[in-house]
Amino acid sequence: MDILKKNIFFLTFLFLITSCYVEKNIRCDYTQCYNPVLNNIKKYCKTEGFYNRTKGGGNSAFSIMLYEDGTVTCGIKHYLKKREVFRGNDLYRINSVPSWGTYIIKNKYLVVQKIDFSFIGKSNVIEYKIKIVNDTTLWLESSRGLTKRFFKINDSTKNDYIPYLRFIPLKNKPDSLCWLKEKKWFWCDKQKYKQYKKWLREQKRKRKQTK
Repeated sequence: MDILKKNIFFLTFLFLITSCYVEKNIRCDYTQCYNPVLNNIKKYCKTEGFYNRTKGGGNSAFSIMLYEDGTVTCGIKHYLKKREVFRGNDLYRINSVPSWGTYIIKNKYLVVQKIDFSFIGKSNVIEYKIKIVNDTTLWLESSRGLTKRFFKINDSTKNDYIPYLRFIPLKNKPDSLCWLKEKKWFWCDKQKYKQYKKWLREQKRKRKQTK
């Protein structure tokens, strides 16, 4: 148990230190700053769950969860409890998912920018262009790296081909509080960032009072 606690402490410490360092590498590459206003995403997509790739195609995993405030997190399926993946599920450890970012709606496409966080090596800002087929179906058209430079078309003849993304509802969707929102550079409006930090402190104080 002591070894387990030490490992958890080490990984948490490594995450905090690395996320601070990573900021210097990626902040210039990240161009979709966060503006916490409700958008019209529900007009085009469902939000009380996540989109996951369908069967077939290559071996690459891909899943995405959208929030009304413009934030997005990827790789959600890996954080679902086993044997309950397609039943409307609860998530756990959502705020520790390192792959967070933002999206905008443009001509029936989602333009997603996310930080592909790495504990070892250099992290990457990745941009996805995702077509909105209907409110339950998305199509990944292309992806490009803004830090580690690359560009890929989602080609059905390739081994990393990703088929359509289908919506999977969740019973209890977690909120979008995440480590990225605590970075000042991530916000379009620095005054709103200060208000957010003040709100976080008030929430922490209330939790302490209720214990």
